Amino acid sequence: MRHWVRRLEAHHEEARELVGEPTYRVWRLYMSGAAHSFVIGRNQLIQALFSKAGPDGASELPLTREDLYRDG
Repeated sequence: MRHWVRRLEAHHEEARELVGEPTYRVWRLYMSGAAHSFVIGRNQLIQALFSKAGPDGASELPLTREDLYRDG
């Protein structure tokens, strides 16, 4: 992550032209924070899967993570 931050900073002008200064700053801050989280061992991953229920209330989503990987 630190390498990516350094590369982003080295290409500041190009990045700013592509996405604007506010977006550049958000990504620089996000990646810097992520790099720090790796160093102190505080990264977390949260996944959420949403689905709109059908007329009968069923979502047709797998019940467990294992169900996602089963051959149908």
